[in-house]
Amino acid sequence: MFFARLVAYLPLFILLWAVGPQVHAAENEKVAAELHAIIDSGEPVMGNQQSDDRIVEVYVFYAADRNYKPLWVRDDGPKTKARDVLKVFQDAGKLGLNPANYRIAQIERMMELKTPRELAELELLLTRSFIDFGRDINRGVVQPSDASLENAITAKELGALTLIDGAENAHNIADYVRTLEPQSPEYQRLRGALATYRAIAAKGGFPAIAGGPALKPGMHDKRIVAIREYLRLTGDLNPDADKGGDLYDTDLIAAVKWFQYRHGLTEGSNSISSAADGWTMISGPITSSSMSPIRSSRW
Repeated sequence: MFFARLVAYLPLFILLWAVGPQVHAAENEKVAAELHAIIDSGEPVMGNQQSDDRIVEVYVFYAADRNYKPLWVRDDGPKTKARDVLKVFQDAGKLGLNPANYRIAQIERMMELKTPRELAELELLLTRSFIDFGRDINRGVVQPSDASLENAITAKELGALTLIDGAENAHNIADYVRTLEPQSPEYQRLRGALATYRAIAAKGGFPAIAGGPALKPGMHDKRIVAIREYLRLTGDLNPDADKGGDLYDTDLIAAVKWFQYRHGLTEGSNSISSAADGWTMISGPITSSSMSPIRSSRW
């Protein structure tokens, strides 16, 4: 393990020996000196042994490309760019990511610190978090091979230097982040669905539908009222065309068929999912076997 870490750091040690003493801008010289000290000492403030490649890339970025000039802070505190990137992390949930993964609580606490050492540590923490965030938003958190063997492909990963170079050159961090997001229509539809289902959850979620015998076209049943509301929330039943009431009528039949079509089911299918609770919608009867309400925890 020690040998592996030594080999990983060897290019950095050679580079640091080569670059020698540096001159820093007056507004950054104290934090830059602390960054220099951290990097020279090889302190693992960027992560654990599994992220040595990232440590080397980032340290080279500071030592060779920037003369230890900080990206996110100055000697007198965090830059506007630091506060902007924190806001991006805080809003990660809108993109289907967990903000806690980007250490926002720790960053928020450190944003008020003032000593050069503390600001240098904040600098490296922001860089570490931005690299994690940038990779997650660009390639996703779940690897394709983890979902299914049929998806066992290797996702292309942006390098740490590419991400932080982009952050350095960006006039607006939020705009830069949007360039890192997938640009496919499928991704945009997923974002739209995420917003839709979270809005539904914020208003109380999907209605509970009681168990009971299968519901067939033409039947009256008090459960139909809840099913209508369910389909209005999913967008499958047009509120303007919905007559309401407890009758399984032609409008509801059409809504059930559209619901079924959207989920890739053929008419006459027995269920829309493998869940054991909830409800199943089919084009004829509606049965209480496995039509499970969409749960906000899935998002």
